[in-house]
Amino acid sequence: MNTKSKFIELPPLPSASISGLREIGYTVNTAIADILDNSITAKAKNIWIKFVWKENDSYISILDDGVGMNYEVLEAAMRPGSKNPNDVRDPSDLGRFSLGLKTASWSQANKLYVWSKDKNSNINSLGWDIDEVEKQDKWIVQKDLENSKELASLESLESGTLIEWHILKLVYDHITVGQDHISKAEFFETINDLEKYLGMIFHRFIEGKAKYNQFEGKLKIEINGNVIEPWDPFFASDKVVTSVTPEEKIEFKDSKILVRGHVLPHRDNLDDDEFNDAAGREGWLKQQGFFVYRSDRIIVPGDWLGLGRGGKKWQDEEQYRLARLSIDIPNALDKDWSLDLKKEVTIPPKLLKEKLTRMAEEVRAQARNSFVQRGKYGPRPKREYYDNVRLWKRSEVGGKISYKLNLKHPLIENFIEKIGPMNDDFKLVIRLVEQCIPIDQIWIDKNDENNLEFIFEELKDDLIPMIKRLYEVFIKSKNNEEAINLIKEIEPFNRNPDLVERVLND
Repeated sequence: MNTKSKFIELPPLPSASISGLREIGYTVNTAIADILDNSITAKAKNIWIKFVWKENDSYISILDDGVGMNYEVLEAAMRPGSKNPNDVRDPSDLGRFSLGLKTASWSQANKLYVWSKDKNSNINSLGWDIDEVEKQDKWIVQKDLENSKELASLESLESGTLIEWHILKLVYDHITVGQDHISKAEFFETINDLEKYLGMIFHRFIEGKAKYNQFEGKLKIEINGNVIEPWDPFFASDKVVTSVTPEEKIEFKDSKILVRGHVLPHRDNLDDDEFNDAAGREGWLKQQGFFVYRSDRIIVPGDWLGLGRGGKKWQDEEQYRLARLSIDIPNALDKDWSLDLKKEVTIPPKLLKEKLTRMAEEVRAQARNSFVQRGKYGPRPKREYYDNVRLWKRSEVGGKISYKLNLKHPLIENFIEKIGPMNDDFKLVIRLVEQCIPIDQIWIDKNDENNLEFIFEELKDDLIPMIKRLYEVFIKSKNNEEAINLIKEIEPFNRNPDLVERVLND
């Protein structure tokens, strides 16, 4: 029997297929990052990105000085799926499906034009025009493209590649919803977030700190002439050291996965600029958890990767916002980690989830401890410290948590003694305050980093007499040095111990 008769060929319709490939879910940021993956794989040291405003004729260009392509290589690069994603790749190859150039570009523009040359070839060009593909219902590309205004820059390089996107989704999506066109300000506003995104995703390459990729030197990325600055998710300040756990090497199949935990400094240990910079593009709350690197390129910029305990997945929580972990995986494990086409989602293999969960638990515990103690590391104070000088006491009964004012606090206890027979009335007022704490509103305000903050200078005049009164209480049972040191440990005076020194040593 002829086995060929059992099968018939059903090729997908080009017009339908290309429309589907456009809707994978790229954003401008992820699409451009996918293009830059190819530039880095081509060993480019410089990448120039341009957003050119011409209303409906606006375009985006990306030029690099990588090794470039001759015509045969360019033709393969423009072919959808020219490589099997399961094939063994060079460890420095940031691609996977051989679709990135096309799908990333199609998601953002109707026309994709590419010019390229290597050291031994002239400039070659090919272009995809989605309108033409849909019109003819054929997988056709345009040859011998017209010269671009950006082509002179490519001609000046020994080798490299120029990519242009025309008929931009960024512009034409506004037309489809009834607007004449996107404004010039809105068009260029895209750049601000793109700079932050690329500075994060490729920070190791920009810093010249690629550890596992064979990329050498520093990568320079410019957008409209502005050089992109790197953002390292594990760096906060030159003055305060981030707590780091030992690097763990996990053997998996024939590869190694490297994991390291980081607990960033507390807000109280950073100045405003350091705190805002370390927060990252999406803020402290959103950028906690695992930062997954694939060949030194960030794939996941902060996520708990579906891990958790007791059937509950960990969510982003304020108390763990200082916890960040780095995971380095090689591209040989793409399939095991379920790397998606856009290279922004990955799922740990089942065999590694328990180990990663245990490691994350350790870092989360350290981060929570630092968050609660306002950045103080080292041995916790003795229990009597909490009993005697903390203003608020936390209690948990039957799974319910409550906060009560500490009536043994030196100032409160001294005041109760002074008022004598009125102390019972005073305690009733205290209980009323405890029952009316606006917990929900405090939580909302605390999530907005810029709103809820203790303004020490504005309250200094009120704090000075408190410091003096506390000193009068403590000096009855302690020497001068002990009394001063104890006051400097009490909230809120621990936020400005210099004030305590000035008041009591004048």
